[in-house]
Amino acid sequence: MATVQARGVLRYLIAHYDNPVAPRQAPFVLGVCLHEGGDLVGHVGLSPAADAVEIGYAIADAYQGRGIASSAVAAMTELGLRTFALDAVVGIVATGNAASCRVLEKVRFALVGEATRPMHGVTQSVRTYRWTHGSRT
Repeated sequence: MATVQARGVLRYLIAHYDNPVAPRQAPFVLGVCLHEGGDLVGHVGLSPAADAVEIGYAIADAYQGRGIASSAVAAMTELGLRTFALDAVVGIVATGNAASCRVLEKVRFALVGEATRPMHGVTQSVRTYRWTHGSRT
């Protein structure tokens, strides 16, 4: 079942590259590959989220804890700001996902709020981070 769902998500994302638009209207997602060997180890992207653009990312378990997600998030944030003239990027993370919270904090996303709300089909504590021009030095 997961494979069928993953294929559907991939088809949806790939369809947007026939006529790419800004992430305010549709997801813009890229693969994350290792410098050495070029192995695909995850993805990073920008997607519409209410009145903002949200960064999303995932790195395969075997490659976590190596700074790959932080590098990918920093690079995608810079790309989004430059290429799509974004004013800001938000990161929305389950509070219990300490590793993802650290990724955003490491690349200087600022915590702007925490609330209980639905995320991934479960009501839970969620943190919202925000990166704006001037957040990084």
